[in-house]
Amino acid sequence: IAAQIAFDQSPSPKLVAVVQVLDSDDDGVFSPTDIDKAIAGCYGVSYVSDFCPVNLHGYLDKFLAYNLNACDPFTKKEQLAYFGMPIGTTIGDSLTEGSLVYTATHTMQVFGNSPAHGTRVMVSPTTARKKITLSDNSVVTVTLDGSFVAAAIAARNAGQPDNASTILHTNIYGFSYVETFDDTENKIIGGASVIWFTPNGTGIYRIEEDITVDTTASHYNLILAMKTKHDSVRVMRKYIDTSLVGFTPDSMASGVAFVSAGILTGLVDQVAKGIIAPFQDANGRIREPMPSDVQVIRDRNDPTLYWFRYLIFTRSPVKRLYGTFSVNEATLIGSL
Repeated sequence: IAAQIAFDQSPSPKLVAVVQVLDSDDDGVFSPTDIDKAIAGCYGVSYVSDFCPVNLHGYLDKFLAYNLNACDPFTKKEQLAYFGMPIGTTIGDSLTEGSLVYTATHTMQVFGNSPAHGTRVMVSPTTARKKITLSDNSVVTVTLDGSFVAAAIAARNAGQPDNASTILHTNIYGFSYVETFDDTENKIIGGASVIWFTPNGTGIYRIEEDITVDTTASHYNLILAMKTKHDSVRVMRKYIDTSLVGFTPDSMASGVAFVSAGILTGLVDQVAKGIIAPFQDANGRIREPMPSDVQVIRDRNDPTLYWFRYLIFTRSPVKRLYGTFSVNEATLIGSL
């Protein structure tokens, strides 16, 4: 059902990987070992960019641990993780354990230099319904929990054609019903950095936020910024491996110059392909990438190891506008 929901989205992902948990002792209940083996299968899929556990709420701790490990730079499986809650979960508050707000503001949070910063997305609906065609061609309506709505968001983001657009104010499809809330409740939900929806036609629901649960920095809180960073890292990693590794410089200085120039070339290519946003000057005007955007140092003890860092820019959608108006005046008074 979740895979069908993924392909109901428009645009839909190019690929969907389904890892089915095996009930090893066939007792109708998944054991922790069963979940561990399924997660091991996830590690074996190299192209996963958006990850969503479906209807497995009792193992949230294991999926959060997987998300943390997958985003470790040495694991090289950067991904966004999407979560929905069980049917009937209350909105609650930051003190009510197990509620939407508590889970978003406590359970989902990471701290310090965690590589999982900005990688966790939560949706507010805890109930949805979908019509399913069975093998005998009969049609039934099934009731689903919030994780299936999370799967729709994961698919919607994975299907984005480029990093120049956001999922904000786009739609999810494939459901006959998705739980929504009133304005007061949506303010509470949005204040906890949880994605909420509004009806936008028969079986169509508009996405009213494009955020992760991480509010520690703006680039951690925007799904588009996180997607851009992950895409950039994947592309740069492959480029470095194919274009830079194996070159033998004549000296330390020439090695540093070669790596610096190579990374700069990679950044120019990423801008041209729309993977990252154009570079900007201090006033926000577009400029060309410069050598100062890349720093490279050869390791003092290992001459084959080069340390580097570089700058990228991400796009940010227009989300909030505040202004004033004048009455019966030819010119505006004051300033925004």
